[in-house]
Amino acid sequence: MRGRLGVIVLCHGRLTRAAALVRHFARAGVRVAVHVDAAVPEDHAGPVIAALAALEGVVLVPRHACSWGGWSIVAATEAAARVLLGRFPDVGHVLLCSGACLPLRPVAEIAAHFAALPDTDHIETHPLGATRWTKGGLEAERFTLRFPFAFRGQRRLFDAAVAVQRRMGLARRLPEGIAPHLGAQWWCLTRATLAGILDDPEGARLRRYFRGVWIPDEAYFQTLVHRHAREILPRSPTFARFDASGRPHVFHDDQADLLAATGALLARKIWPGAEGLYERFLGDPGPAPPADGRLDALLAAADLRRAEGRAGLAAPGRFADRSGRAPTARPYGVFCGLDAEARRAAAAAGLVLHGHLFDPAGAAFAGGGMTGPGALPAAPFWRDYAPADFLRNLIWAGREGTQAFLLRAADAGAIGPILARDANARGLVVLRGLPGEEALCAALRAPAARHAIALIEARAFDADPARHIGAALAALGPEPAGGGAR
Repeated sequence: MRGRLGVIVLCHGRLTRAAALVRHFARAGVRVAVHVDAAVPEDHAGPVIAALAALEGVVLVPRHACSWGGWSIVAATEAAARVLLGRFPDVGHVLLCSGACLPLRPVAEIAAHFAALPDTDHIETHPLGATRWTKGGLEAERFTLRFPFAFRGQRRLFDAAVAVQRRMGLARRLPEGIAPHLGAQWWCLTRATLAGILDDPEGARLRRYFRGVWIPDEAYFQTLVHRHAREILPRSPTFARFDASGRPHVFHDDQADLLAATGALLARKIWPGAEGLYERFLGDPGPAPPADGRLDALLAAADLRRAEGRAGLAAPGRFADRSGRAPTARPYGVFCGLDAEARRAAAAAGLVLHGHLFDPAGAAFAGGGMTGPGALPAAPFWRDYAPADFLRNLIWAGREGTQAFLLRAADAGAIGPILARDANARGLVVLRGLPGEEALCAALRAPAARHAIALIEARAFDADPARHIGAALAALGPEPAGGGAR
C-alpha cells in the first residue's frame, strides 16, 4: 500500500545528534518512533526525550537496555515498530536507522523512492552458506550454538563456551520451516511485511529461537522477511561498511562527496564531530551525483592495507614482512671490503651512505651524530636488541632516497642472516680473507637466501673495480622490490 514514510530511530548515545536527525525527519512530515537505550543515564536522556515528545508525528518508545550482539536490540526494534504502526495507520513503509545515520538525499526524495515501490521490501538478506557475508567470527554457528556470555565484557568466557560446544558436538536445531539468512541491520520494510513479522502466528516460537542467536539484529528480520514479503530488493538503503575486524567504518567531513556518490539513501556511521556532514546532509545536499563506487574502492584498499601493511613498515598487531614480501621498504646497498671505493661511488651516485652501522661501538650514521633517520639511536644496545627492526626502520625512515651502509665481515654475525632473507638487500662483498667472511658467506649462500648481494674474490674485484661497483649500483634501482611505500 502507498502511504507515508515511517522511521524508527534507535539511539544509543550522542543524543544531540540523534535529536537533530529526528527533527529533520519530522519537519518533512515523516512519522518517527524513537527508542532511547535505557543504558543512557536519565539525566542525559530525559531532556532530549521530553523535547522530542513535543514534536508532531514523533512518538517515544518504552526503553530497553540494549547490549551488542543480544536480543535486546531486536526487542527494541519490534517495540518501536508496534508503536509506530499502531499510532500511524497512514504509514506505508518503515525505515530503520540509528542515531548515527544521516540521510544522503532530501527526505521527500527518500519517501518518494519507497512510495514508488509500494510492495517492495528493501533489506540485505543472504542465504546462509551462499556467500561469506560476515567479516571474521561466527557465521553458521550463530544459529546453532548457545551464547550464555557476552562477547563484549565476557570475551574469555564467550570463547570458552564456543570451544566447549564445538568439542562436545553440541548444536541447537533450527526451527522447522526456517532458512537462516544474514544481512545488514538497517532496512526499509513495507507495512504489510513488518506487520506480518510482528503478528506471525509462529512468532512466540520463532522469538524463543532467535533469542539464542548471536547478533540477531543481522538475522531475525533478514530471515523472517521471506515468510511475508511480496517482493524483496536484497540491498540495504543505508551505506554502512565494516573493516576486516568487523568494526564499522566511521565517516568524516572529508568524505562528504564520496558519500554522496555512493548511490545510497542514507549512511552510517557518522562521526558526531563531523559538522560539515551534518550541515550538508541535514540541509540541502544538492543534486545527486552519479554513483561511482569510489568510497567502496577506497575502503577495500584501506582494509587490504591494514591487513597486509606496507613493505618495510611495522604497525601494532602486524609485522612488515607478511605475505612473503621483502621486510624492508625499498632496495638498499651493503658494501663490505671496499670502504674507500664505496664512499667515492656513493658520492658520485647520490646515495645516502652510512658508515659501519653494525660496529660494536655504535652505529655510524651518515653525517655523524648520535641519531639517524627516524631518530634511530646510534647506541649499540638498542640496535642489537632487534637488528632486523633497526634495519627496517632505517630504510623506512630514509625511503625517499637510496640508503647504503658499510659493513665489516666481523660485525655481520647478527645482521648477515637478516640480509640474506631480504630481497631488497643489494650491494657487493669483496672477499679478502678477513675475519668473519666465512660465516657471512655461509649466510648469504644459504638455500633460502633472497638477497642480491654479489660476492667476489679480491683479485677479480681489483682487476676491474669500476665494473663491479657499477653493477652493484645498477641493482639499486628506484623501485622497491616488495611493493614498498612510495
